[in-house]
Amino acid sequence: MIDKKEFLSNLKLTKNYCNDKIQDSSKSLASILRTINPTIRKTQIFDYEFTQFGYSDIEDLTLVKWNLNNDQYYTDIVENLFRKQLSIKKENTKKFNNKVSGRILVSEYQCSVTDGASEVEAKGLIDIYDLPPIDTWFYIDKKNDLLFSWIPEKFTELINQAVLVNCLGMLRWMDTDYKNLYGYVFDENLESIQYKVGNKGGNKSKLLQFIKKLMS
Repeated sequence: MIDKKEFLSNLKLTKNYCNDKIQDSSKSLASILRTINPTIRKTQIFDYEFTQFGYSDIEDLTLVKWNLNNDQYYTDIVENLFRKQLSIKKENTKKFNNKVSGRILVSEYQCSVTDGASEVEAKGLIDIYDLPPIDTWFYIDKKNDLLFSWIPEKFTELINQAVLVNCLGMLRWMDTDYKNLYGYVFDENLESIQYKVGNKGGNKSKLLQFIKKLMS
């Protein structure tokens, strides 16, 4: 069950943190909401690569690259990074503005097809593992392997393209695909409910498995 108080508090924090960061127009789409770049074992998690595609609609993009070692520690990498990024946001967010628009994206973070379709459609905002940028993360449901992220309004159309092409359906909008949960959290006259998550036939994998793919 979602902890509403924690959910809403973290959401408010993340809205304002992201609203501040998107003012920097000098950054690429891959990096603008990855200003938090934790160091684990003396290595920053994220690097960026300029990638040429040569397509008529997409000639080149800057994409994010994960720097990870094949180590048992990384089986819980998303949970570890979630704690780190939330702590950084709490330390660095001082101003709060209630008039911040956007949508909530829900990701099944233990699932990934690594085909790059969502990554390219979102022009690097979504990464190769179908994860949204770390600055946007605000709530994690470990029981159901769900990661909740705040997508600022200026990027919702771009992220929606990534949602539409994701073959496992592991990227979904909370307000349309989790309506009952959305109503419960935001008090839209619904009773407290349990919710179920399906991966639409995709093979669920632990982070260690896709880290092995990364390093191979």
